[in-house]
Amino acid sequence: IISMSICGGFGVVFLMYAFRNAPSALLAPFSYFGILTSFLIGWLVFNEFPIDTIFPGVIFIVLSGLVIIWRENRKTAD
Repeated sequence: IISMSICGGFGVVFLMYAFRNAPSALLAPFSYFGILTSFLIGWLVFNEFPIDTIFPGVIFIVLSGLVIIWRENRKTAD
């Protein structure tokens, strides 16, 4: 528990530095990595495969992110 607390604390600090030094649009795709890792840990460690509960939400989140990226690229092209 102590090592998880230390790693989590460092993770929050590094995330804060990242958002301070880089644009949010550049860092947003990395939030999808958390969805993937939570799915993989649930599948490999806890032997759960939540097809009906996770995939509709994941599809919605990923499509929303793609729309945001497309819209930002369209703004910079204009």
